[in-house]
Amino acid sequence: MGPLNDKNFSTPILADSAVEYLGELTYEELFAVYCRCKALVYMTQYTEPFGLSIIEAMAAGAPSITTGKGGTGETIIQNKTGFFCNDAGDIVEAYRKLSSLRSIDCINRAKDYTLEKMAQNTSTFSHIKSDSCKLKRYKPGTSIDPTS
Repeated sequence: MGPLNDKNFSTPILADSAVEYLGELTYEELFAVYCRCKALVYMTQYTEPFGLSIIEAMAAGAPSITTGKGGTGETIIQNKTGFFCNDAGDIVEAYRKLSSLRSIDCINRAKDYTLEKMAQNTSTFSHIKSDSCKLKRYKPGTSIDPTS
């Protein structure tokens, strides 16, 4: 967990002796934590545009248990690099199945998100011409029909 306000937000969770507040960590310290953990549990209720912490955990060989909302749904390969969960029961089931996942699969998946690959994928979009899209301006009170 991150800054002190996260600690205050998570007080009920921290009451469990199995959870330890670590505060802000350097990248090296964080990587060492990921290397020792069984999984990253990332149960965000928000639509994250990109789950960087999931990629960091996978780079250390740790699978993730997440909601799959937003970008987190694109990074995890279900039953290979982690699990998508909707509730506490799903989390318990995912935890039981962690031993079926291989660290090497997580590490290999993290390699899909190197700076070089991200830049290469981004540059692919720069070749799309704006006039190749046939989009019409939406007017309030009208239906959106891409064929009209």
